[in-house]
Amino acid sequence: VCPNGLLSLVPANADYSISCAAHGGPEMQEICSVGCTGCRECERVGGPEGFYVRESLASIDYNRGGDRSYAAGRCPMNCIIKFEQNEKNSFKLWRFWSTLITGGKESG
Repeated sequence: VCPNGLLSLVPANADYSISCAAHGGPEMQEICSVGCTGCRECERVGGPEGFYVRESLASIDYNRGGDRSYAAGRCPMNCIIKFEQNEKNSFKLWRFWSTLITGGKESG
């Protein structure tokens, strides 16, 4: 566990992750282009797929299954990142951080 709360562990088979670890609330969009504002859109439209918001920060309950793509696509800040499932999941963390650094734009 990251002592600064910047990194979090996700299951190896995770399909999505939240790219934000800050509890910023609505003013988050003034300081970060992919920060979670706690708007609850993912929780509202996601149904039983496991999104929930606590203290102005979205999280995913990985014990719940289902298709998270609709709720992820509705995030106004684009802070819900889809992990690419490829032959070697060892690059999953790299792709996650690469997406954060590029602001969600694909490189290459």
